[in-house]
Amino acid sequence: REYLLGWIYQNEYHAIWAETAERELEGFEEFMDFAYGVKLAHPDMHIYHYAPYEVTAFKRLMGKYATKSVELDYFLRSGGFIDLYAVVRQSLIASVEKYSIKNLEKFYDFEREMDLRELGKIKVEYEFLLESDCLEAVDPMMRESIQTYNYDDCASTVKLHQWLEALRTNFLNQGNPMTRPVQASGEATENINAFQELIKPIFDTLMEDGRLQTLAYEERTKEENANYILAHMLDWYNREDKSVWWEYYELKNSLLDELFENRKSIAYLTHVNNRFQVKKSFVDSYTFPKQEADIKIGDTVKLQTGQELGKVFMIDHRSQTIQIKKKNTFLDTHPDAIIKADYFDPKDKKASIVDLAKWVSENGIDHPSDEFKSARELLLNHIPNTTEPVHPEEDFIAKSIDWALKLDHSTLPTQGPPGTGKSFTCSHMIIGLIQEGKKIGISAMSHKVIQNLLYKIDGIILEQNLPISIVQKVSLNFEGEERWFTSSKNPEIFAEMGDAHILAGTPFMWSHPGYIDSVDYLIIDEAGQLSLIDTLSIARAGKNLILLGDPQQLQQPVVGVHPAGTEVSALQHILGEHQTISDEQGIFLAKTWRLHPDICEFISEMFYDHKLNPVPQLENQSIQGNPRYAGSGLRIRCISHEGNVNSSEEEIDEIKQIVTDLLSDGMT
Repeated sequence: REYLLGWIYQNEYHAIWAETAERELEGFEEFMDFAYGVKLAHPDMHIYHYAPYEVTAFKRLMGKYATKSVELDYFLRSGGFIDLYAVVRQSLIASVEKYSIKNLEKFYDFEREMDLRELGKIKVEYEFLLESDCLEAVDPMMRESIQTYNYDDCASTVKLHQWLEALRTNFLNQGNPMTRPVQASGEATENINAFQELIKPIFDTLMEDGRLQTLAYEERTKEENANYILAHMLDWYNREDKSVWWEYYELKNSLLDELFENRKSIAYLTHVNNRFQVKKSFVDSYTFPKQEADIKIGDTVKLQTGQELGKVFMIDHRSQTIQIKKKNTFLDTHPDAIIKADYFDPKDKKASIVDLAKWVSENGIDHPSDEFKSARELLLNHIPNTTEPVHPEEDFIAKSIDWALKLDHSTLPTQGPPGTGKSFTCSHMIIGLIQEGKKIGISAMSHKVIQNLLYKIDGIILEQNLPISIVQKVSLNFEGEERWFTSSKNPEIFAEMGDAHILAGTPFMWSHPGYIDSVDYLIIDEAGQLSLIDTLSIARAGKNLILLGDPQQLQQPVVGVHPAGTEVSALQHILGEHQTISDEQGIFLAKTWRLHPDICEFISEMFYDHKLNPVPQLENQSIQGNPRYAGSGLRIRCISHEGNVNSSEEEIDEIKQIVTDLLSDGMT
């Protein structure tokens, strides 16, 4: 929690304490309203800070409470925040070990009132009491000391700014040129303003003109909570987009050392003179020092100027080589760094959520209509609605098929812990539903997950010689060949999907209005990795929704900060505070074919309410030979290292040693 917000304006210090969530929200809004008002009255006004923390905190609060985005964006677009740390680092060489503001204060004769050595202990104790909800135990002297420290930081920043301006003036007086950055406009585009005008009345209706904002989670009914979540999803994709673009602009302004540490860039490139031609394009090769980078073949990469350089033709981290198929305008450009450009416009997802929210605002979340029914059932966290009772089954495949066939415009979740055969169960369930005359849609967060499930389904089709056809929408970079129809273009998918038994694609495909009501069942694999909002945005593509996954394992990476309840996956939303799904909520795959009983016992107790059990014979799994690892169960190796960000050579060396030890006795 941002428990203290302090600033100096016209030589007067202001402080807002925020020891509760309500006060944190009020304090953030109070400051943003004040600062925005000053900015409008005095367009040349700037907010000076030292290091990125303050701006990052404002972004986080904007996302957390879904408020003041217009005001914050105005400052960001207009360059209203000035990071004096960046100014110091890029313009001065000072005789200090590091450029912390405390180390620089001797240059502009600033004396702090609060001893930093005393403060450290006070802060730790105060923050412990705050997090423990024991505010009654806080000594008033703690708050006074912390506020004095905050004042010192603000006052020091003022003095630093004055010192830097004096240095600049002296530099200019010596006849050196130094211009200030041109101030940009803070105004939003017409598209942004139009969208905000579109969603505002829907938001206000769902939030009952602000009443729901005043209620804590436990005070809201199930219907009110569903409306609250849906209302705050209206601007969800915009909040997520902001975080993506904020990161992108930070990369554009980063130094090479910072790009070297970031996984969305590659730094210190060296051009290798072996250009070759591919069709009408040319490919240049570069080497780079060893670094972690999430850049793969087919990715678009940009220069730090923001201009598109080309696409990755080949990348090999072992040989530390990358080949870029360049745009013709940059054939003579050889950058020392590139940035990954991986933005995809979620316009169809956004429109789908607006359609859902608008319908609910006009008709009610619990309306008996079949329109948006599975999505509304999911939001309300209702147990699956069926046409008749489900038969108790020991066989999970039979149980899945029986329950799915009886679904009535509803959602069926299935939770599968490690080694329980999620994909095996899912693929056989899909075949069973098709044999009952049903049309199936498949989705997942990534093309790779979809591909893996389709391979399992295709294996059954081949084994049983079944007349089942598959149509898959693939990525633009897809160059493989499959036994089924693939295309990256919607018109080609539309032309083929009528006769298909299985239609597959990511949420970017399914959220398109052309796929509404196109299948009987939309099945989401690895649903623990797909956000609730993405699930809702594609739910209307099928009459029923089936979720398979495990929120206790990997979750979808969400870049932005969002209001509570909107940042989770669909399966997390269903489970709530529980570790496992109940028998009435859905299906829990309780048998693992992977985990030894000694490991399963620990995993089951820690993460699955003691409900996960190993199948017979797994107790025979054990490691023979080397006494350090012999037997079964968990082993822990502690490795001391520090300063690692993206990788750890110490851990790599230890893993190599473990593998060597295990193979030393001729084991495989």
